[in-house]
Amino acid sequence: MFVVLVYDVNASKDARISKICKPYLLHIQNSVFMGDITLGNLRILLDKLKGEIDRESEVLDIFILRSRKTVRRITIGESRVRHENVI
Repeated sequence: MFVVLVYDVNASKDARISKICKPYLLHIQNSVFMGDITLGNLRILLDKLKGEIDRESEVLDIFILRSRKTVRRITIGESRVRHENVI
């Protein structure tokens, strides 16, 4: 499956959340990751992230698509990732 993960956390946690996500997904923007991931790895990633998020003041969203083929990306401005390598 293909996922887009976005988060809004306290600045002191930003690097820690990013470090947890990097082995599983591609870091494309501040607080945004995306990429192909297995259901098993998604569950592992979620388990790791659940302990980091303060549900009262922070948020993490994961958008799940069945496949990369259903994604269309439009970027305005400088992208951290070359499009042909992503989608």
